[in-house]
Amino acid sequence: MSGCYEGLQALLTELNAKALYVPCGGHALNLVGKCTVESNLKVGIFFDYLEDLYNFLTVSTGRWELLLRKLKPNQKVVKRVTGTRWSCRYDAVVAFMKGWKEFMEVLNEIEKNKCEKSENQRKAAGFKKNLSKFESVFIAVMWTALTGAF
Repeated sequence: MSGCYEGLQALLTELNAKALYVPCGGHALNLVGKCTVESNLKVGIFFDYLEDLYNFLTVSTGRWELLLRKLKPNQKVVKRVTGTRWSCRYDAVVAFMKGWKEFMEVLNEIEKNKCEKSENQRKAAGFKKNLSKFESVFIAVMWTALTGAF
């Protein structure tokens, strides 16, 4: 861990001045993946949609239960996208791709449910529209292909 005044590097140097600091290669690779996502506007927007979808579904126990009922046994649920680990984005995309039909069914039910607030109905419609676009599907397939090889 870097940081010359706090963190692991500072503690080790305090205990032994001859201790060498070696930057973590795994963390550097994760930062490359994070910067790759952030360097392309459309890819960044796609992952923002996935993060927003995660938040939208998990903030309500009713919506979360609806999703769990739709998913097949052992099917992955949507995951958080934020963080520096490339694997969190990979897990989120794989869960989304394998459960795309189920996610769309859940969003459709929320959109048509008159008991839902109109704001939530609009959000569900927006998620359906944005995540059904060709570019969203293309990015999901591309990201899985790029990161799945590791």
